[in-house]
Amino acid sequence: MTSERPSGTDMERQDDSDDSPPRTVIFPLLADSGNRRVLREWLDGHEEYRAADPDTSLEEAQFDLCVVDYRELKRNATELKRLKEAISPRLLPILLLLPERRMDVIDEDAGEIADNVFATTIDEIVSLPIRQAELGWRIKALLRLQEQSEALEAQASELRRFKEAVDASGHAVYIANLDGEIEYVNPAFEEITGYSSSEAVGSTPEIMDSGEMSDAYIQNLWETILSGEVWEEEIRNQRKDGTVYTAYQTIAPIVTDGETCAFVAVQADITEQKQLRRDVKQSAAIIERLDDPIMMQDTDGEFRLLNEAVTEYAGLSKADLREADEMPFMDEQSARTIAENKETVLETEEPLQYEISPTFQRTDREPTFSTKRYPYYDPNGELAGTMAICRDVTGLKQRQMELRQYERAITEANDLIAAVDIDEEFLFANPQYCEYHDISPDEISSLSLTDVIGEEAYTTVAESIERTLNGESVQYRTTRTHPIRGERTLDVRYHPLRDDEDGVIGIVGVLRDVTENEEKTKQLRVVDQILRHNLRNSLQLIRGHAEQMGAQGDKQMSTLADTIIERSDDLLTTSHKSRAITEVLSETVDVGRIDIGETVSVVAESVAGSYPGAEIDVDVQDPGDVFATQRIDLALEELLENAVVHCDCGSSSVELRVERDESGVRIHVADEGTGMPEMDRDVLVSGRATGDLYHGSGLGLWLVYWIVRRSGGSISVEDREPRGTVVTIELSGAN
Repeated sequence: MTSERPSGTDMERQDDSDDSPPRTVIFPLLADSGNRRVLREWLDGHEEYRAADPDTSLEEAQFDLCVVDYRELKRNATELKRLKEAISPRLLPILLLLPERRMDVIDEDAGEIADNVFATTIDEIVSLPIRQAELGWRIKALLRLQEQSEALEAQASELRRFKEAVDASGHAVYIANLDGEIEYVNPAFEEITGYSSSEAVGSTPEIMDSGEMSDAYIQNLWETILSGEVWEEEIRNQRKDGTVYTAYQTIAPIVTDGETCAFVAVQADITEQKQLRRDVKQSAAIIERLDDPIMMQDTDGEFRLLNEAVTEYAGLSKADLREADEMPFMDEQSARTIAENKETVLETEEPLQYEISPTFQRTDREPTFSTKRYPYYDPNGELAGTMAICRDVTGLKQRQMELRQYERAITEANDLIAAVDIDEEFLFANPQYCEYHDISPDEISSLSLTDVIGEEAYTTVAESIERTLNGESVQYRTTRTHPIRGERTLDVRYHPLRDDEDGVIGIVGVLRDVTENEEKTKQLRVVDQILRHNLRNSLQLIRGHAEQMGAQGDKQMSTLADTIIERSDDLLTTSHKSRAITEVLSETVDVGRIDIGETVSVVAESVAGSYPGAEIDVDVQDPGDVFATQRIDLALEELLENAVVHCDCGSSSVELRVERDESGVRIHVADEGTGMPEMDRDVLVSGRATGDLYHGSGLGLWLVYWIVRRSGGSISVEDREPRGTVVTIELSGAN
């Protein structure tokens, strides 16, 4: 029988040149493109690793470690489990990248994923977001586990220290000499094969030959173990009663003074693989170097074995900790609680899970540990003490608290809030959303967006969904029919839902019922129309009388008439600006594609026509389209006119420049004036209105602010050297 995949070293011999150092092969089983990109960049920066060909199927790929995300885990859980079982007890490390919102699957007491995947397939779970440095040491830790699992079978002395774990796990163990004669079998061997010790000792493994293994398989086995290497493979054996069973067999040389003197073989019935792997992990964890504190203590609570993580938390060396308990380095209350838990495990001989938050006086660390404590037994089967594995969950607990706060805020919000994944299937929805759409909260996770809003409504939001999945935030207004309140107007905002690697994995939608606001807006428009009509007529009448007064020839009367005309013109301009603002604030936000290059050119030509003495220099560098409202031209016109009118340097010279990069499109309006007043800057950047905002210029800048804001953009104002001001509008570029 041949191995289904070579070890990492064998793979490197195939893929790397003889003069290159061997590299660890990592298989990126990732559905999310952002995760794949980040992992690829990380691997490119580390010469000791290389990525397996992502186009190779999982069944055919050869690798040392697999990095998988939750979506691909669901798709490939069976195959990953099979691959791990195929080389067991060697470790094929599987590292799961799991977003915080998926962490609840780990805590489930039932379910196929919790029972059959996390316990048998995943060796490490990394919560997203994760720093690349953490990813590096997590991978190194798993690779150390892999190396130590391979060395475990070859280190007979270490195996004997944990013989009780082998006996308890149900492994069939036998030792054969160089001629293949069996010299020793353990009780599990007798139970699995049906052959007693007296029947097996003195015979060869051929007594278990089922006739299904080829001669080439047997030859390859002997060539491997005689060369001093470990043999690991599935084998079809036959019990004494004639039934055939499938076992996973590991044969390792026993070396004395550098020479192989015998072989130890370990068999496990694959049907009991789950329990076997759990027992092997419990025993092997003692000698493996993990970041989680792991310790073995005798019945008096004194340390017998421990890893480096314990010493790092305690601030004491292994030598100082041996034959001591937790009292020397931990607060008294925590040490007493741990001692009570030890007693419980020793009394019940059952594993115990608990959380504890000790204070380590020597290192000033106050972590929260999720601890699993097990009983362990000596080679004679006598209870010898307890073994504990501690996971530092301090960050996780803090994150859980924050998530609970976010959940409470979303649940209690008046807005309708929901999220869908990239397949547009619902991830969650708050009670208000469910109630509004007459959906039970229990069924939301089984529905898609089309199921909830219908095919017809979906066609109206499809483009917005596509833009959001491309990383943009989208806002629009729509109408929906409420089951009780009738037709309602909703302000809809879509925001990209990103993972820890900044990849878009879905959409968060926030819907606000603005029906009452819409009605108030309509009322405002009516009042505004009446006021503007009356104001305009009255001002024109006043201006006409003033012109008649000035025409009478009296100098003093003419001066007063000019003042009245000037003030009337200012008020008419203010009225015009006020009307534009009312229209902008009252209309439904409709952000779409705008050819910004053409828009800039048209606006510049219009302003130049109104101000013949102005010099407007237009520089457009391949801007393409932007996402903005149809009013963006009005904002640009206001900025240009403001720059031209307030220039005090003789001829008005204004530069209008448009540039584009990966972050978006920026429109710069630069003048050579004395600088923009602080009040006007505040209006442009923050939209804060002041008591002096009555003048037309101030209202115009306020209009610019609202148009840009409603376009999803931003404004900044900077001084220009040696004099002048640069106003920059930044908008999202459309692909």
